[in-house]
Amino acid sequence: MNQLKYVRYSRKSSEAREKQVASIGDQNAECEKTRLQQDLNVVIQLEEAKSAFKPGIREKFQLMLEKIKAGEVNAILTWKPDRLSRNPEEGGKLLQMLQDGVLKEIRTVMGDVYTQDSDHLVLQIHFGMANQYSRNLSQNVKRGNKYKCERGEYPREAPVGFEGFGERGKRNIQPHPFEAPILKEMFELASDGQHSLGYLAEYIDSKGLRTRRGKKISKSHLYSILTSPIYYGQFYYNGELFKGDYVALITKGLFDKIQDALHNRSKPKINSFGHWSNGLLSCPDCGCAVTTTVKEKFYQRTQRNASYTFHHCTHRKCDCTQQPISGSDLKGQLIDNVSRIVIDKEVWELGIKLLKQKHGEESK
Repeated sequence: MNQLKYVRYSRKSSEAREKQVASIGDQNAECEKTRLQQDLNVVIQLEEAKSAFKPGIREKFQLMLEKIKAGEVNAILTWKPDRLSRNPEEGGKLLQMLQDGVLKEIRTVMGDVYTQDSDHLVLQIHFGMANQYSRNLSQNVKRGNKYKCERGEYPREAPVGFEGFGERGKRNIQPHPFEAPILKEMFELASDGQHSLGYLAEYIDSKGLRTRRGKKISKSHLYSILTSPIYYGQFYYNGELFKGDYVALITKGLFDKIQDALHNRSKPKINSFGHWSNGLLSCPDCGCAVTTTVKEKFYQRTQRNASYTFHHCTHRKCDCTQQPISGSDLKGQLIDNVSRIVIDKEVWELGIKLLKQKHGEESK
């Protein structure tokens, strides 16, 4: 029996470009045949569905290296060398461990065996070819996606409100029959600037709109929807804006109205209590809107109810130190400030003249 202690490592990329590679189950089956035929001592079995193109993202591969350094295993059994690495950094680590004797052997089911004394150039070529293959595929995918974008075809998974259709290589997006009408209603509500993100999120949730994973759409997700150009017919890819060849959900004009409304989000939104001052005043310290709170109090001794009105900062941008003021104090401040405004006769006459002139032009 071979006295080496092997770790069996199987990997299949989660990326679509490796669909032709044998499944992890098939790799494990082939490795098991080799173990039985050659009487190998496999003490650890590791498998993962991760790309090996970029270093440092495979947890099980890192665990394998740690086990080798700790002396728990000293040999690797795998399907092919490209299962171990497709990047120079991790391939170099394996080669160095092999040369130092920390790793005694790399064995594949294809019959390749690499030891400390064998020709490592062949293994380097395998790792190098695997890396170049991944690089070529990545470049081809990027090139293909660029052409796809230039044709107006959306290159990613369909976002909320859309669904994918078409054959492979020519797929595009179209309005989702259930999701699109709900989003259209939500966009209309968002455009008037009177509804908070929380209100809009609850609105679409009450209509049954969910993420692809069946979760409630969060306020941050909703904000990205409201600010995404894809819904009026354009989309970004690698920082470049492309015109889409698909049916948009809203117009560019409505999208612009929504952006204006979002940029003025400190205004009080729709609520169950509407006060005349809401939306008119802003905090002098932080610039947020001033909203109104009415408190009810029952006096037991006189058996009467009394209501007290307070105006205060919404604290949307920071922890503002501005203290609330009563409704009577606010009215007093408004009267005091408005009474100071004086318009002389010349300015008043000029204003009347301009107003009449504008009214005459609009009446024509």
